[in-house]
Amino acid sequence: MNGFSTNAYEKENQFNATDVVLKLKAEFGEQPIMSFRIIHSALKKVSESESKAPAIIVLLAANGSETVCNKFAHKLNHLLPYSRHVQISGVEYKSSDTNLSKKEIDDSLKALKADKLNSVLVEDLDHIPGEVALIFHTYWDHENAPYKQAVYIMTVAYGKVIDKNAEPKVWDKALHDHLFVAWSDIGVDQISPLLSRLSVSVVAIIG
Repeated sequence: MNGFSTNAYEKENQFNATDVVLKLKAEFGEQPIMSFRIIHSALKKVSESESKAPAIIVLLAANGSETVCNKFAHKLNHLLPYSRHVQISGVEYKSSDTNLSKKEIDDSLKALKADKLNSVLVEDLDHIPGEVALIFHTYWDHENAPYKQAVYIMTVAYGKVIDKNAEPKVWDKALHDHLFVAWSDIGVDQISPLLSRLSVSVVAIIG
């Protein structure tokens, strides 16, 4: 054990975005319909044989829904028939050495497979300092990302109220506002490009 919560293991490949979302909806049907539509759109692109970019999904826990959000994230991850899976606990990087943290995350992500479906679950992304989170920049770089058949699932504890009927642009703004504070250890010129890569599929999980 190296003290960091990262692990990887094998699983068979088969993937149908609609099936995944229907199973999610069966268990979490109280969540906004738009949340499922956004997830379906993100997964559908990766399920295609020639995926051009990874799916980058942020689950934004609002209205005290942290527990539900965590269950949702793990269920989504479980439903993905990945060949390779990496799990990262943001809490364990909160106060760790920056260079060591970046190396640990980078090494774990380099274990992904370029030609297979990969799943990366990052719990409590907002607990990872901005300087450490910069290591994700390359991996989230859409068409230039090294692993295009990858699904990144991140949880973020927003901790404030969001109306269940709010439009997705409200979710996007909430994520931006929250992470600008959480990642205040780095400058706006570094946060902005990171957020542009991260906030393509922001999903509200409402308590």
